[in-house]
Amino acid sequence: MNVVPVSYRAKKLAIHIGARAGSRVASMLDRQNSSRFPISQRKCTSGSLGCLGATLPAQGSVCFFTGSPIHGPAIGDIVDADSAARLFPGYDGAFTGVFWDAQRNILVVATDCLGMQPLYMRHAEDGLTLTTDTKAVTGDPDLAGWGAFISIGHPIGERSLMNGLQHVPPASILIYDCAERRLTVRQYWHWPDPSEAWRRHDFLASPEHDISAYAAFGDPGTVLLSGGFDSRLLLLLLKRLQIPVDALIVAHEDEIDDADGRLAEKVAAAADVPFQKAHPHPDFFSTSQYIDYLNASDVGYPSLDLFIAKVAPQINATSVWEGLIPAVAFNTPHQLPGGFEAYQRHEIRGADSAVWRAAKTLFTPDAAEAMMQGFSDDLRNEIARLPQDMFGVQQFIVQH
Repeated sequence: MNVVPVSYRAKKLAIHIGARAGSRVASMLDRQNSSRFPISQRKCTSGSLGCLGATLPAQGSVCFFTGSPIHGPAIGDIVDADSAARLFPGYDGAFTGVFWDAQRNILVVATDCLGMQPLYMRHAEDGLTLTTDTKAVTGDPDLAGWGAFISIGHPIGERSLMNGLQHVPPASILIYDCAERRLTVRQYWHWPDPSEAWRRHDFLASPEHDISAYAAFGDPGTVLLSGGFDSRLLLLLLKRLQIPVDALIVAHEDEIDDADGRLAEKVAAAADVPFQKAHPHPDFFSTSQYIDYLNASDVGYPSLDLFIAKVAPQINATSVWEGLIPAVAFNTPHQLPGGFEAYQRHEIRGADSAVWRAAKTLFTPDAAEAMMQGFSDDLRNEIARLPQDMFGVQQFIVQH
């Protein structure tokens, strides 16, 4: 099985191709090896494609990924812009592929088929900017994006929380010709039409196939074990594949007397899996760890439910794999009678909700109204392009 070497994998990136004479590519990378320059403290400036401040044009073309691509072609087969555009779609998993063709001054970028690895883009007269973190660039807030964040927990469509910085669509191939200042975008995969094919799908074989592929990277694995269905499923699949595993359980004493953590302990004991249990500070949301979480979760958007905020500081890993949303794919909590009408009634926070009442004390009335109206318009447009049934609801949930 082909494995992308760690030297070709970056945690984060920011690339700017400027329109000024002599400007080519500036990059901000935080590779798996350590750096004393956090990405949040570095700027996109004119220069050349670089890693940790080093310039690479003299070394010729450059290829790297963010995320952890799996099931793909051999990395050595990607040698120029044409091969990158052809082969990047062959990878699976959560990833962004980047290839800088130094001979032709062409940048090729690919996103995974579901857009699970975040990537943002700003295309304007002064050039092209690509970044995994919105805090790598400056700009005004996108009020409709913030309205979605307050209402549903995340922006929808191609919006981000910053005006003019759009979320690069899933399954996209971006080709930017520096000499012509021309950007072309095409999609290499489209959502399938409604069918009954899922009834014949082997739902256990798919995660087993992916778990084996990720295990080939060779990093020791830890299951973030809760009482939930998805983490129990991953734990038992790891054991069935005879992959060494331990578990991390994070206590939440303030939520139903840590019922979730106590159930996770019983699961670990029943599965005969070693585990450690972390106990966050009782006043966690007044600690520096919570501030660190907010700074680090720029792309993932801080959870309004705050459960994951206590988990994040306990994770010490080079990469995190969440599977393919098994809680939604298998447990179907949103499949209520009534399609989108029922989904909106149960899942979207309205103007009278506690979070919107709080938001109205932080923002001006005009800003709050623009947030609510912008999200409402976006939601209506997103729903209108989907099938008006439970297939469409599931498509909306997975895509966003």
